[in-house]
Amino acid sequence: MSQFIGPLSFVFIIALAYTLKQIGFVTVKEGQVVNKLLMNLTLPATIIVTFASLKSTEHLIGIALFGFLLA
Repeated sequence: MSQFIGPLSFVFIIALAYTLKQIGFVTVKEGQVVNKLLMNLTLPATIIVTFASLKSTEHLIGIALFGFLLA
């Protein structure tokens, strides 16, 4: 269960920033700064946290390669 807390906290931060932008709490320029922070800091951090606790198996590597080839 603890492996889901880290990524869920990042999703919560993203949702909070989006909500604050939609209700007009932040301006468009501030929203662009928040967007850059989210995309360049929060998203990579979420990926790192998720994969740090993931047990790698051949099955998961095959799924990743399959997804890469389809993309």
